[in-house]
Amino acid sequence: MTFDFLHDTTKYPIHPAAMVLAGAVLLCVPACGDDASPAGAPSGQGNVTGVVARQKTGDGIANAIVALVGDETVAAVAVTDAAGQFGFSDVPAGDYTARLVGLELTGLSLLHTAFEPLQQSLTVSGEPVDLVFAAVGLVPGKVVGELRCGGLPVEGAKLRVVGGATDARVETGGLGRYSASDLAEGSYTVMVEQAPCAVQPPHRVVSLRPGQSVSADFEG
Repeated sequence: MTFDFLHDTTKYPIHPAAMVLAGAVLLCVPACGDDASPAGAPSGQGNVTGVVARQKTGDGIANAIVALVGDETVAAVAVTDAAGQFGFSDVPAGDYTARLVGLELTGLSLLHTAFEPLQQSLTVSGEPVDLVFAAVGLVPGKVVGELRCGGLPVEGAKLRVVGGATDARVETGGLGRYSASDLAEGSYTVMVEQAPCAVQPPHRVVSLRPGQSVSADFEG
């Protein structure tokens, strides 16, 4: 099996850090050879090509790493070129999963970007296989809500939002509303630190998906 991207850096220019990571994957995980196919599996070889690009503009994304996995073993890795294209040649017939890894090497803000999908199943049976991974722009996630005492909105109440690498303090405005923005996916605890009344419960736990806005209100 040959993988042109590892040898032809003119056709497939890659970031040095990406090349190191790609080499590490190959060294750490045994490669799938032609003899690894189970009895009865499809025979022959095929080429797998694809592109990683922005969904909105179609612009290719360079330095994304695609791992080709078969039988829970990494068969090979490829790195996208300046046009976002990648390829695997002479792949033994069989079932595989193509996975995007090492996305931090693309230079994209992972807080503002999601990839659809992150992995794809495919079957090599002699015919060319073409894959597309789309980068979708996201509005950063946020937690919003309001705080009321006796049914009236409270201005100037202080709250704290904690989760992952985030530890932010926010304050309610004139309508008793607050907002904590630029949050990554994950779980957050929203705590009331200062208010003119006792609120119950004094804290709430919320789960945030990429680009999502969730509410956590308080009443006292």
